Amino acid sequence: MAPLHLIDADACAAPRLRAIAAASAGAPCALIGTGEDAARAASCGVALAASFAPPAGSMALGMRALRNALSPLVGRAGKVVTWGARADEAARGCGWRREAVVEPLPASVSPDGSRAELRAGWELDDDRPVFLAIASPAASCDSRVALEVAARVAVASRPVALVVHPASARIARTRAWSSIAGAEWRLIVDERADDPERRAPAIDIGVAFDRPASALAAGARASGGWARWSADLAHGILREPAPGDASGARVALRAGIPLVVGQSSPAAALLGGPVPECAFAVGDPSAGCRAAVRLLDDPALRADVLARQRSAAGVGAA
Repeated sequence: MAPLHLIDADACAAPRLRAIAAASAGAPCALIGTGEDAARAASCGVALAASFAPPAGSMALGMRALRNALSPLVGRAGKVVTWGARADEAARGCGWRREAVVEPLPASVSPDGSRAELRAGWELDDDRPVFLAIASPAASCDSRVALEVAARVAVASRPVALVVHPASARIARTRAWSSIAGAEWRLIVDERADDPERRAPAIDIGVAFDRPASALAAGARASGGWARWSADLAHGILREPAPGDASGARVALRAGIPLVVGQSSPAAALLGGPVPECAFAVGDPSAGCRAAVRLLDDPALRADVLARQRSAAGVGAA
């Protein structure tokens, strides 16, 4: 019997959902998330046999109900393939064995328009470069650091625009900070920012920088008993955004977008060693700015960097 693919909706941007659809290949899938999350997964090709929204968002409150609801799909084999932290937590809590699977690249999707059409939709009436804050899932991306990189390019080189997802971390502070820019840089908030291929023709540079993990996100817990149960309950209700993954960066590279990557980003594990000149340290967005300016100024370097980053990430051209 095929294992159940158990999906944490919080952990999956659209490209990863399309990859899960390919990985499941007809096996049953269940989703931890809301009805809206289930509709989003279905639109990406995931064939859901069940979905489950934990009470108050807490897995601690919903574990027994989840076990009862999904056990018939798990079957006698007792195996699940998990996608995301809440899916891992559910598998542990229900005593199901986890089966490893290699996550494939999702099938390519067509852009939502030409470069000119996309720029017109953003009301860009000049030829300024456009940066994309890489977000996979959206809430994992630190939009403030992405803006710091883009803003330094605007000050040092030329006017730019930065596209971010509305669910990106620190988005309110990013909006506030961008308001002082005048004409030097533009902040564009776009719900398709976590699906790079749809916006790729209009994007010149991707910036991958993830928010730092908190103690709860890193797995810190109280020692045991009531204290641990209370901590788990609070962790579920007030849970941190899911940690990022490299699927957005890999899809962006496949679509022809070269990246500057912060060392906190999962993309750095793939690209930092093979292409060190495009990596920047936490707390040093000026280094990301310098890398981006070199890519914008030198088409030959841009082509070379993109080829090496694609090779390191194991992707080809779309």
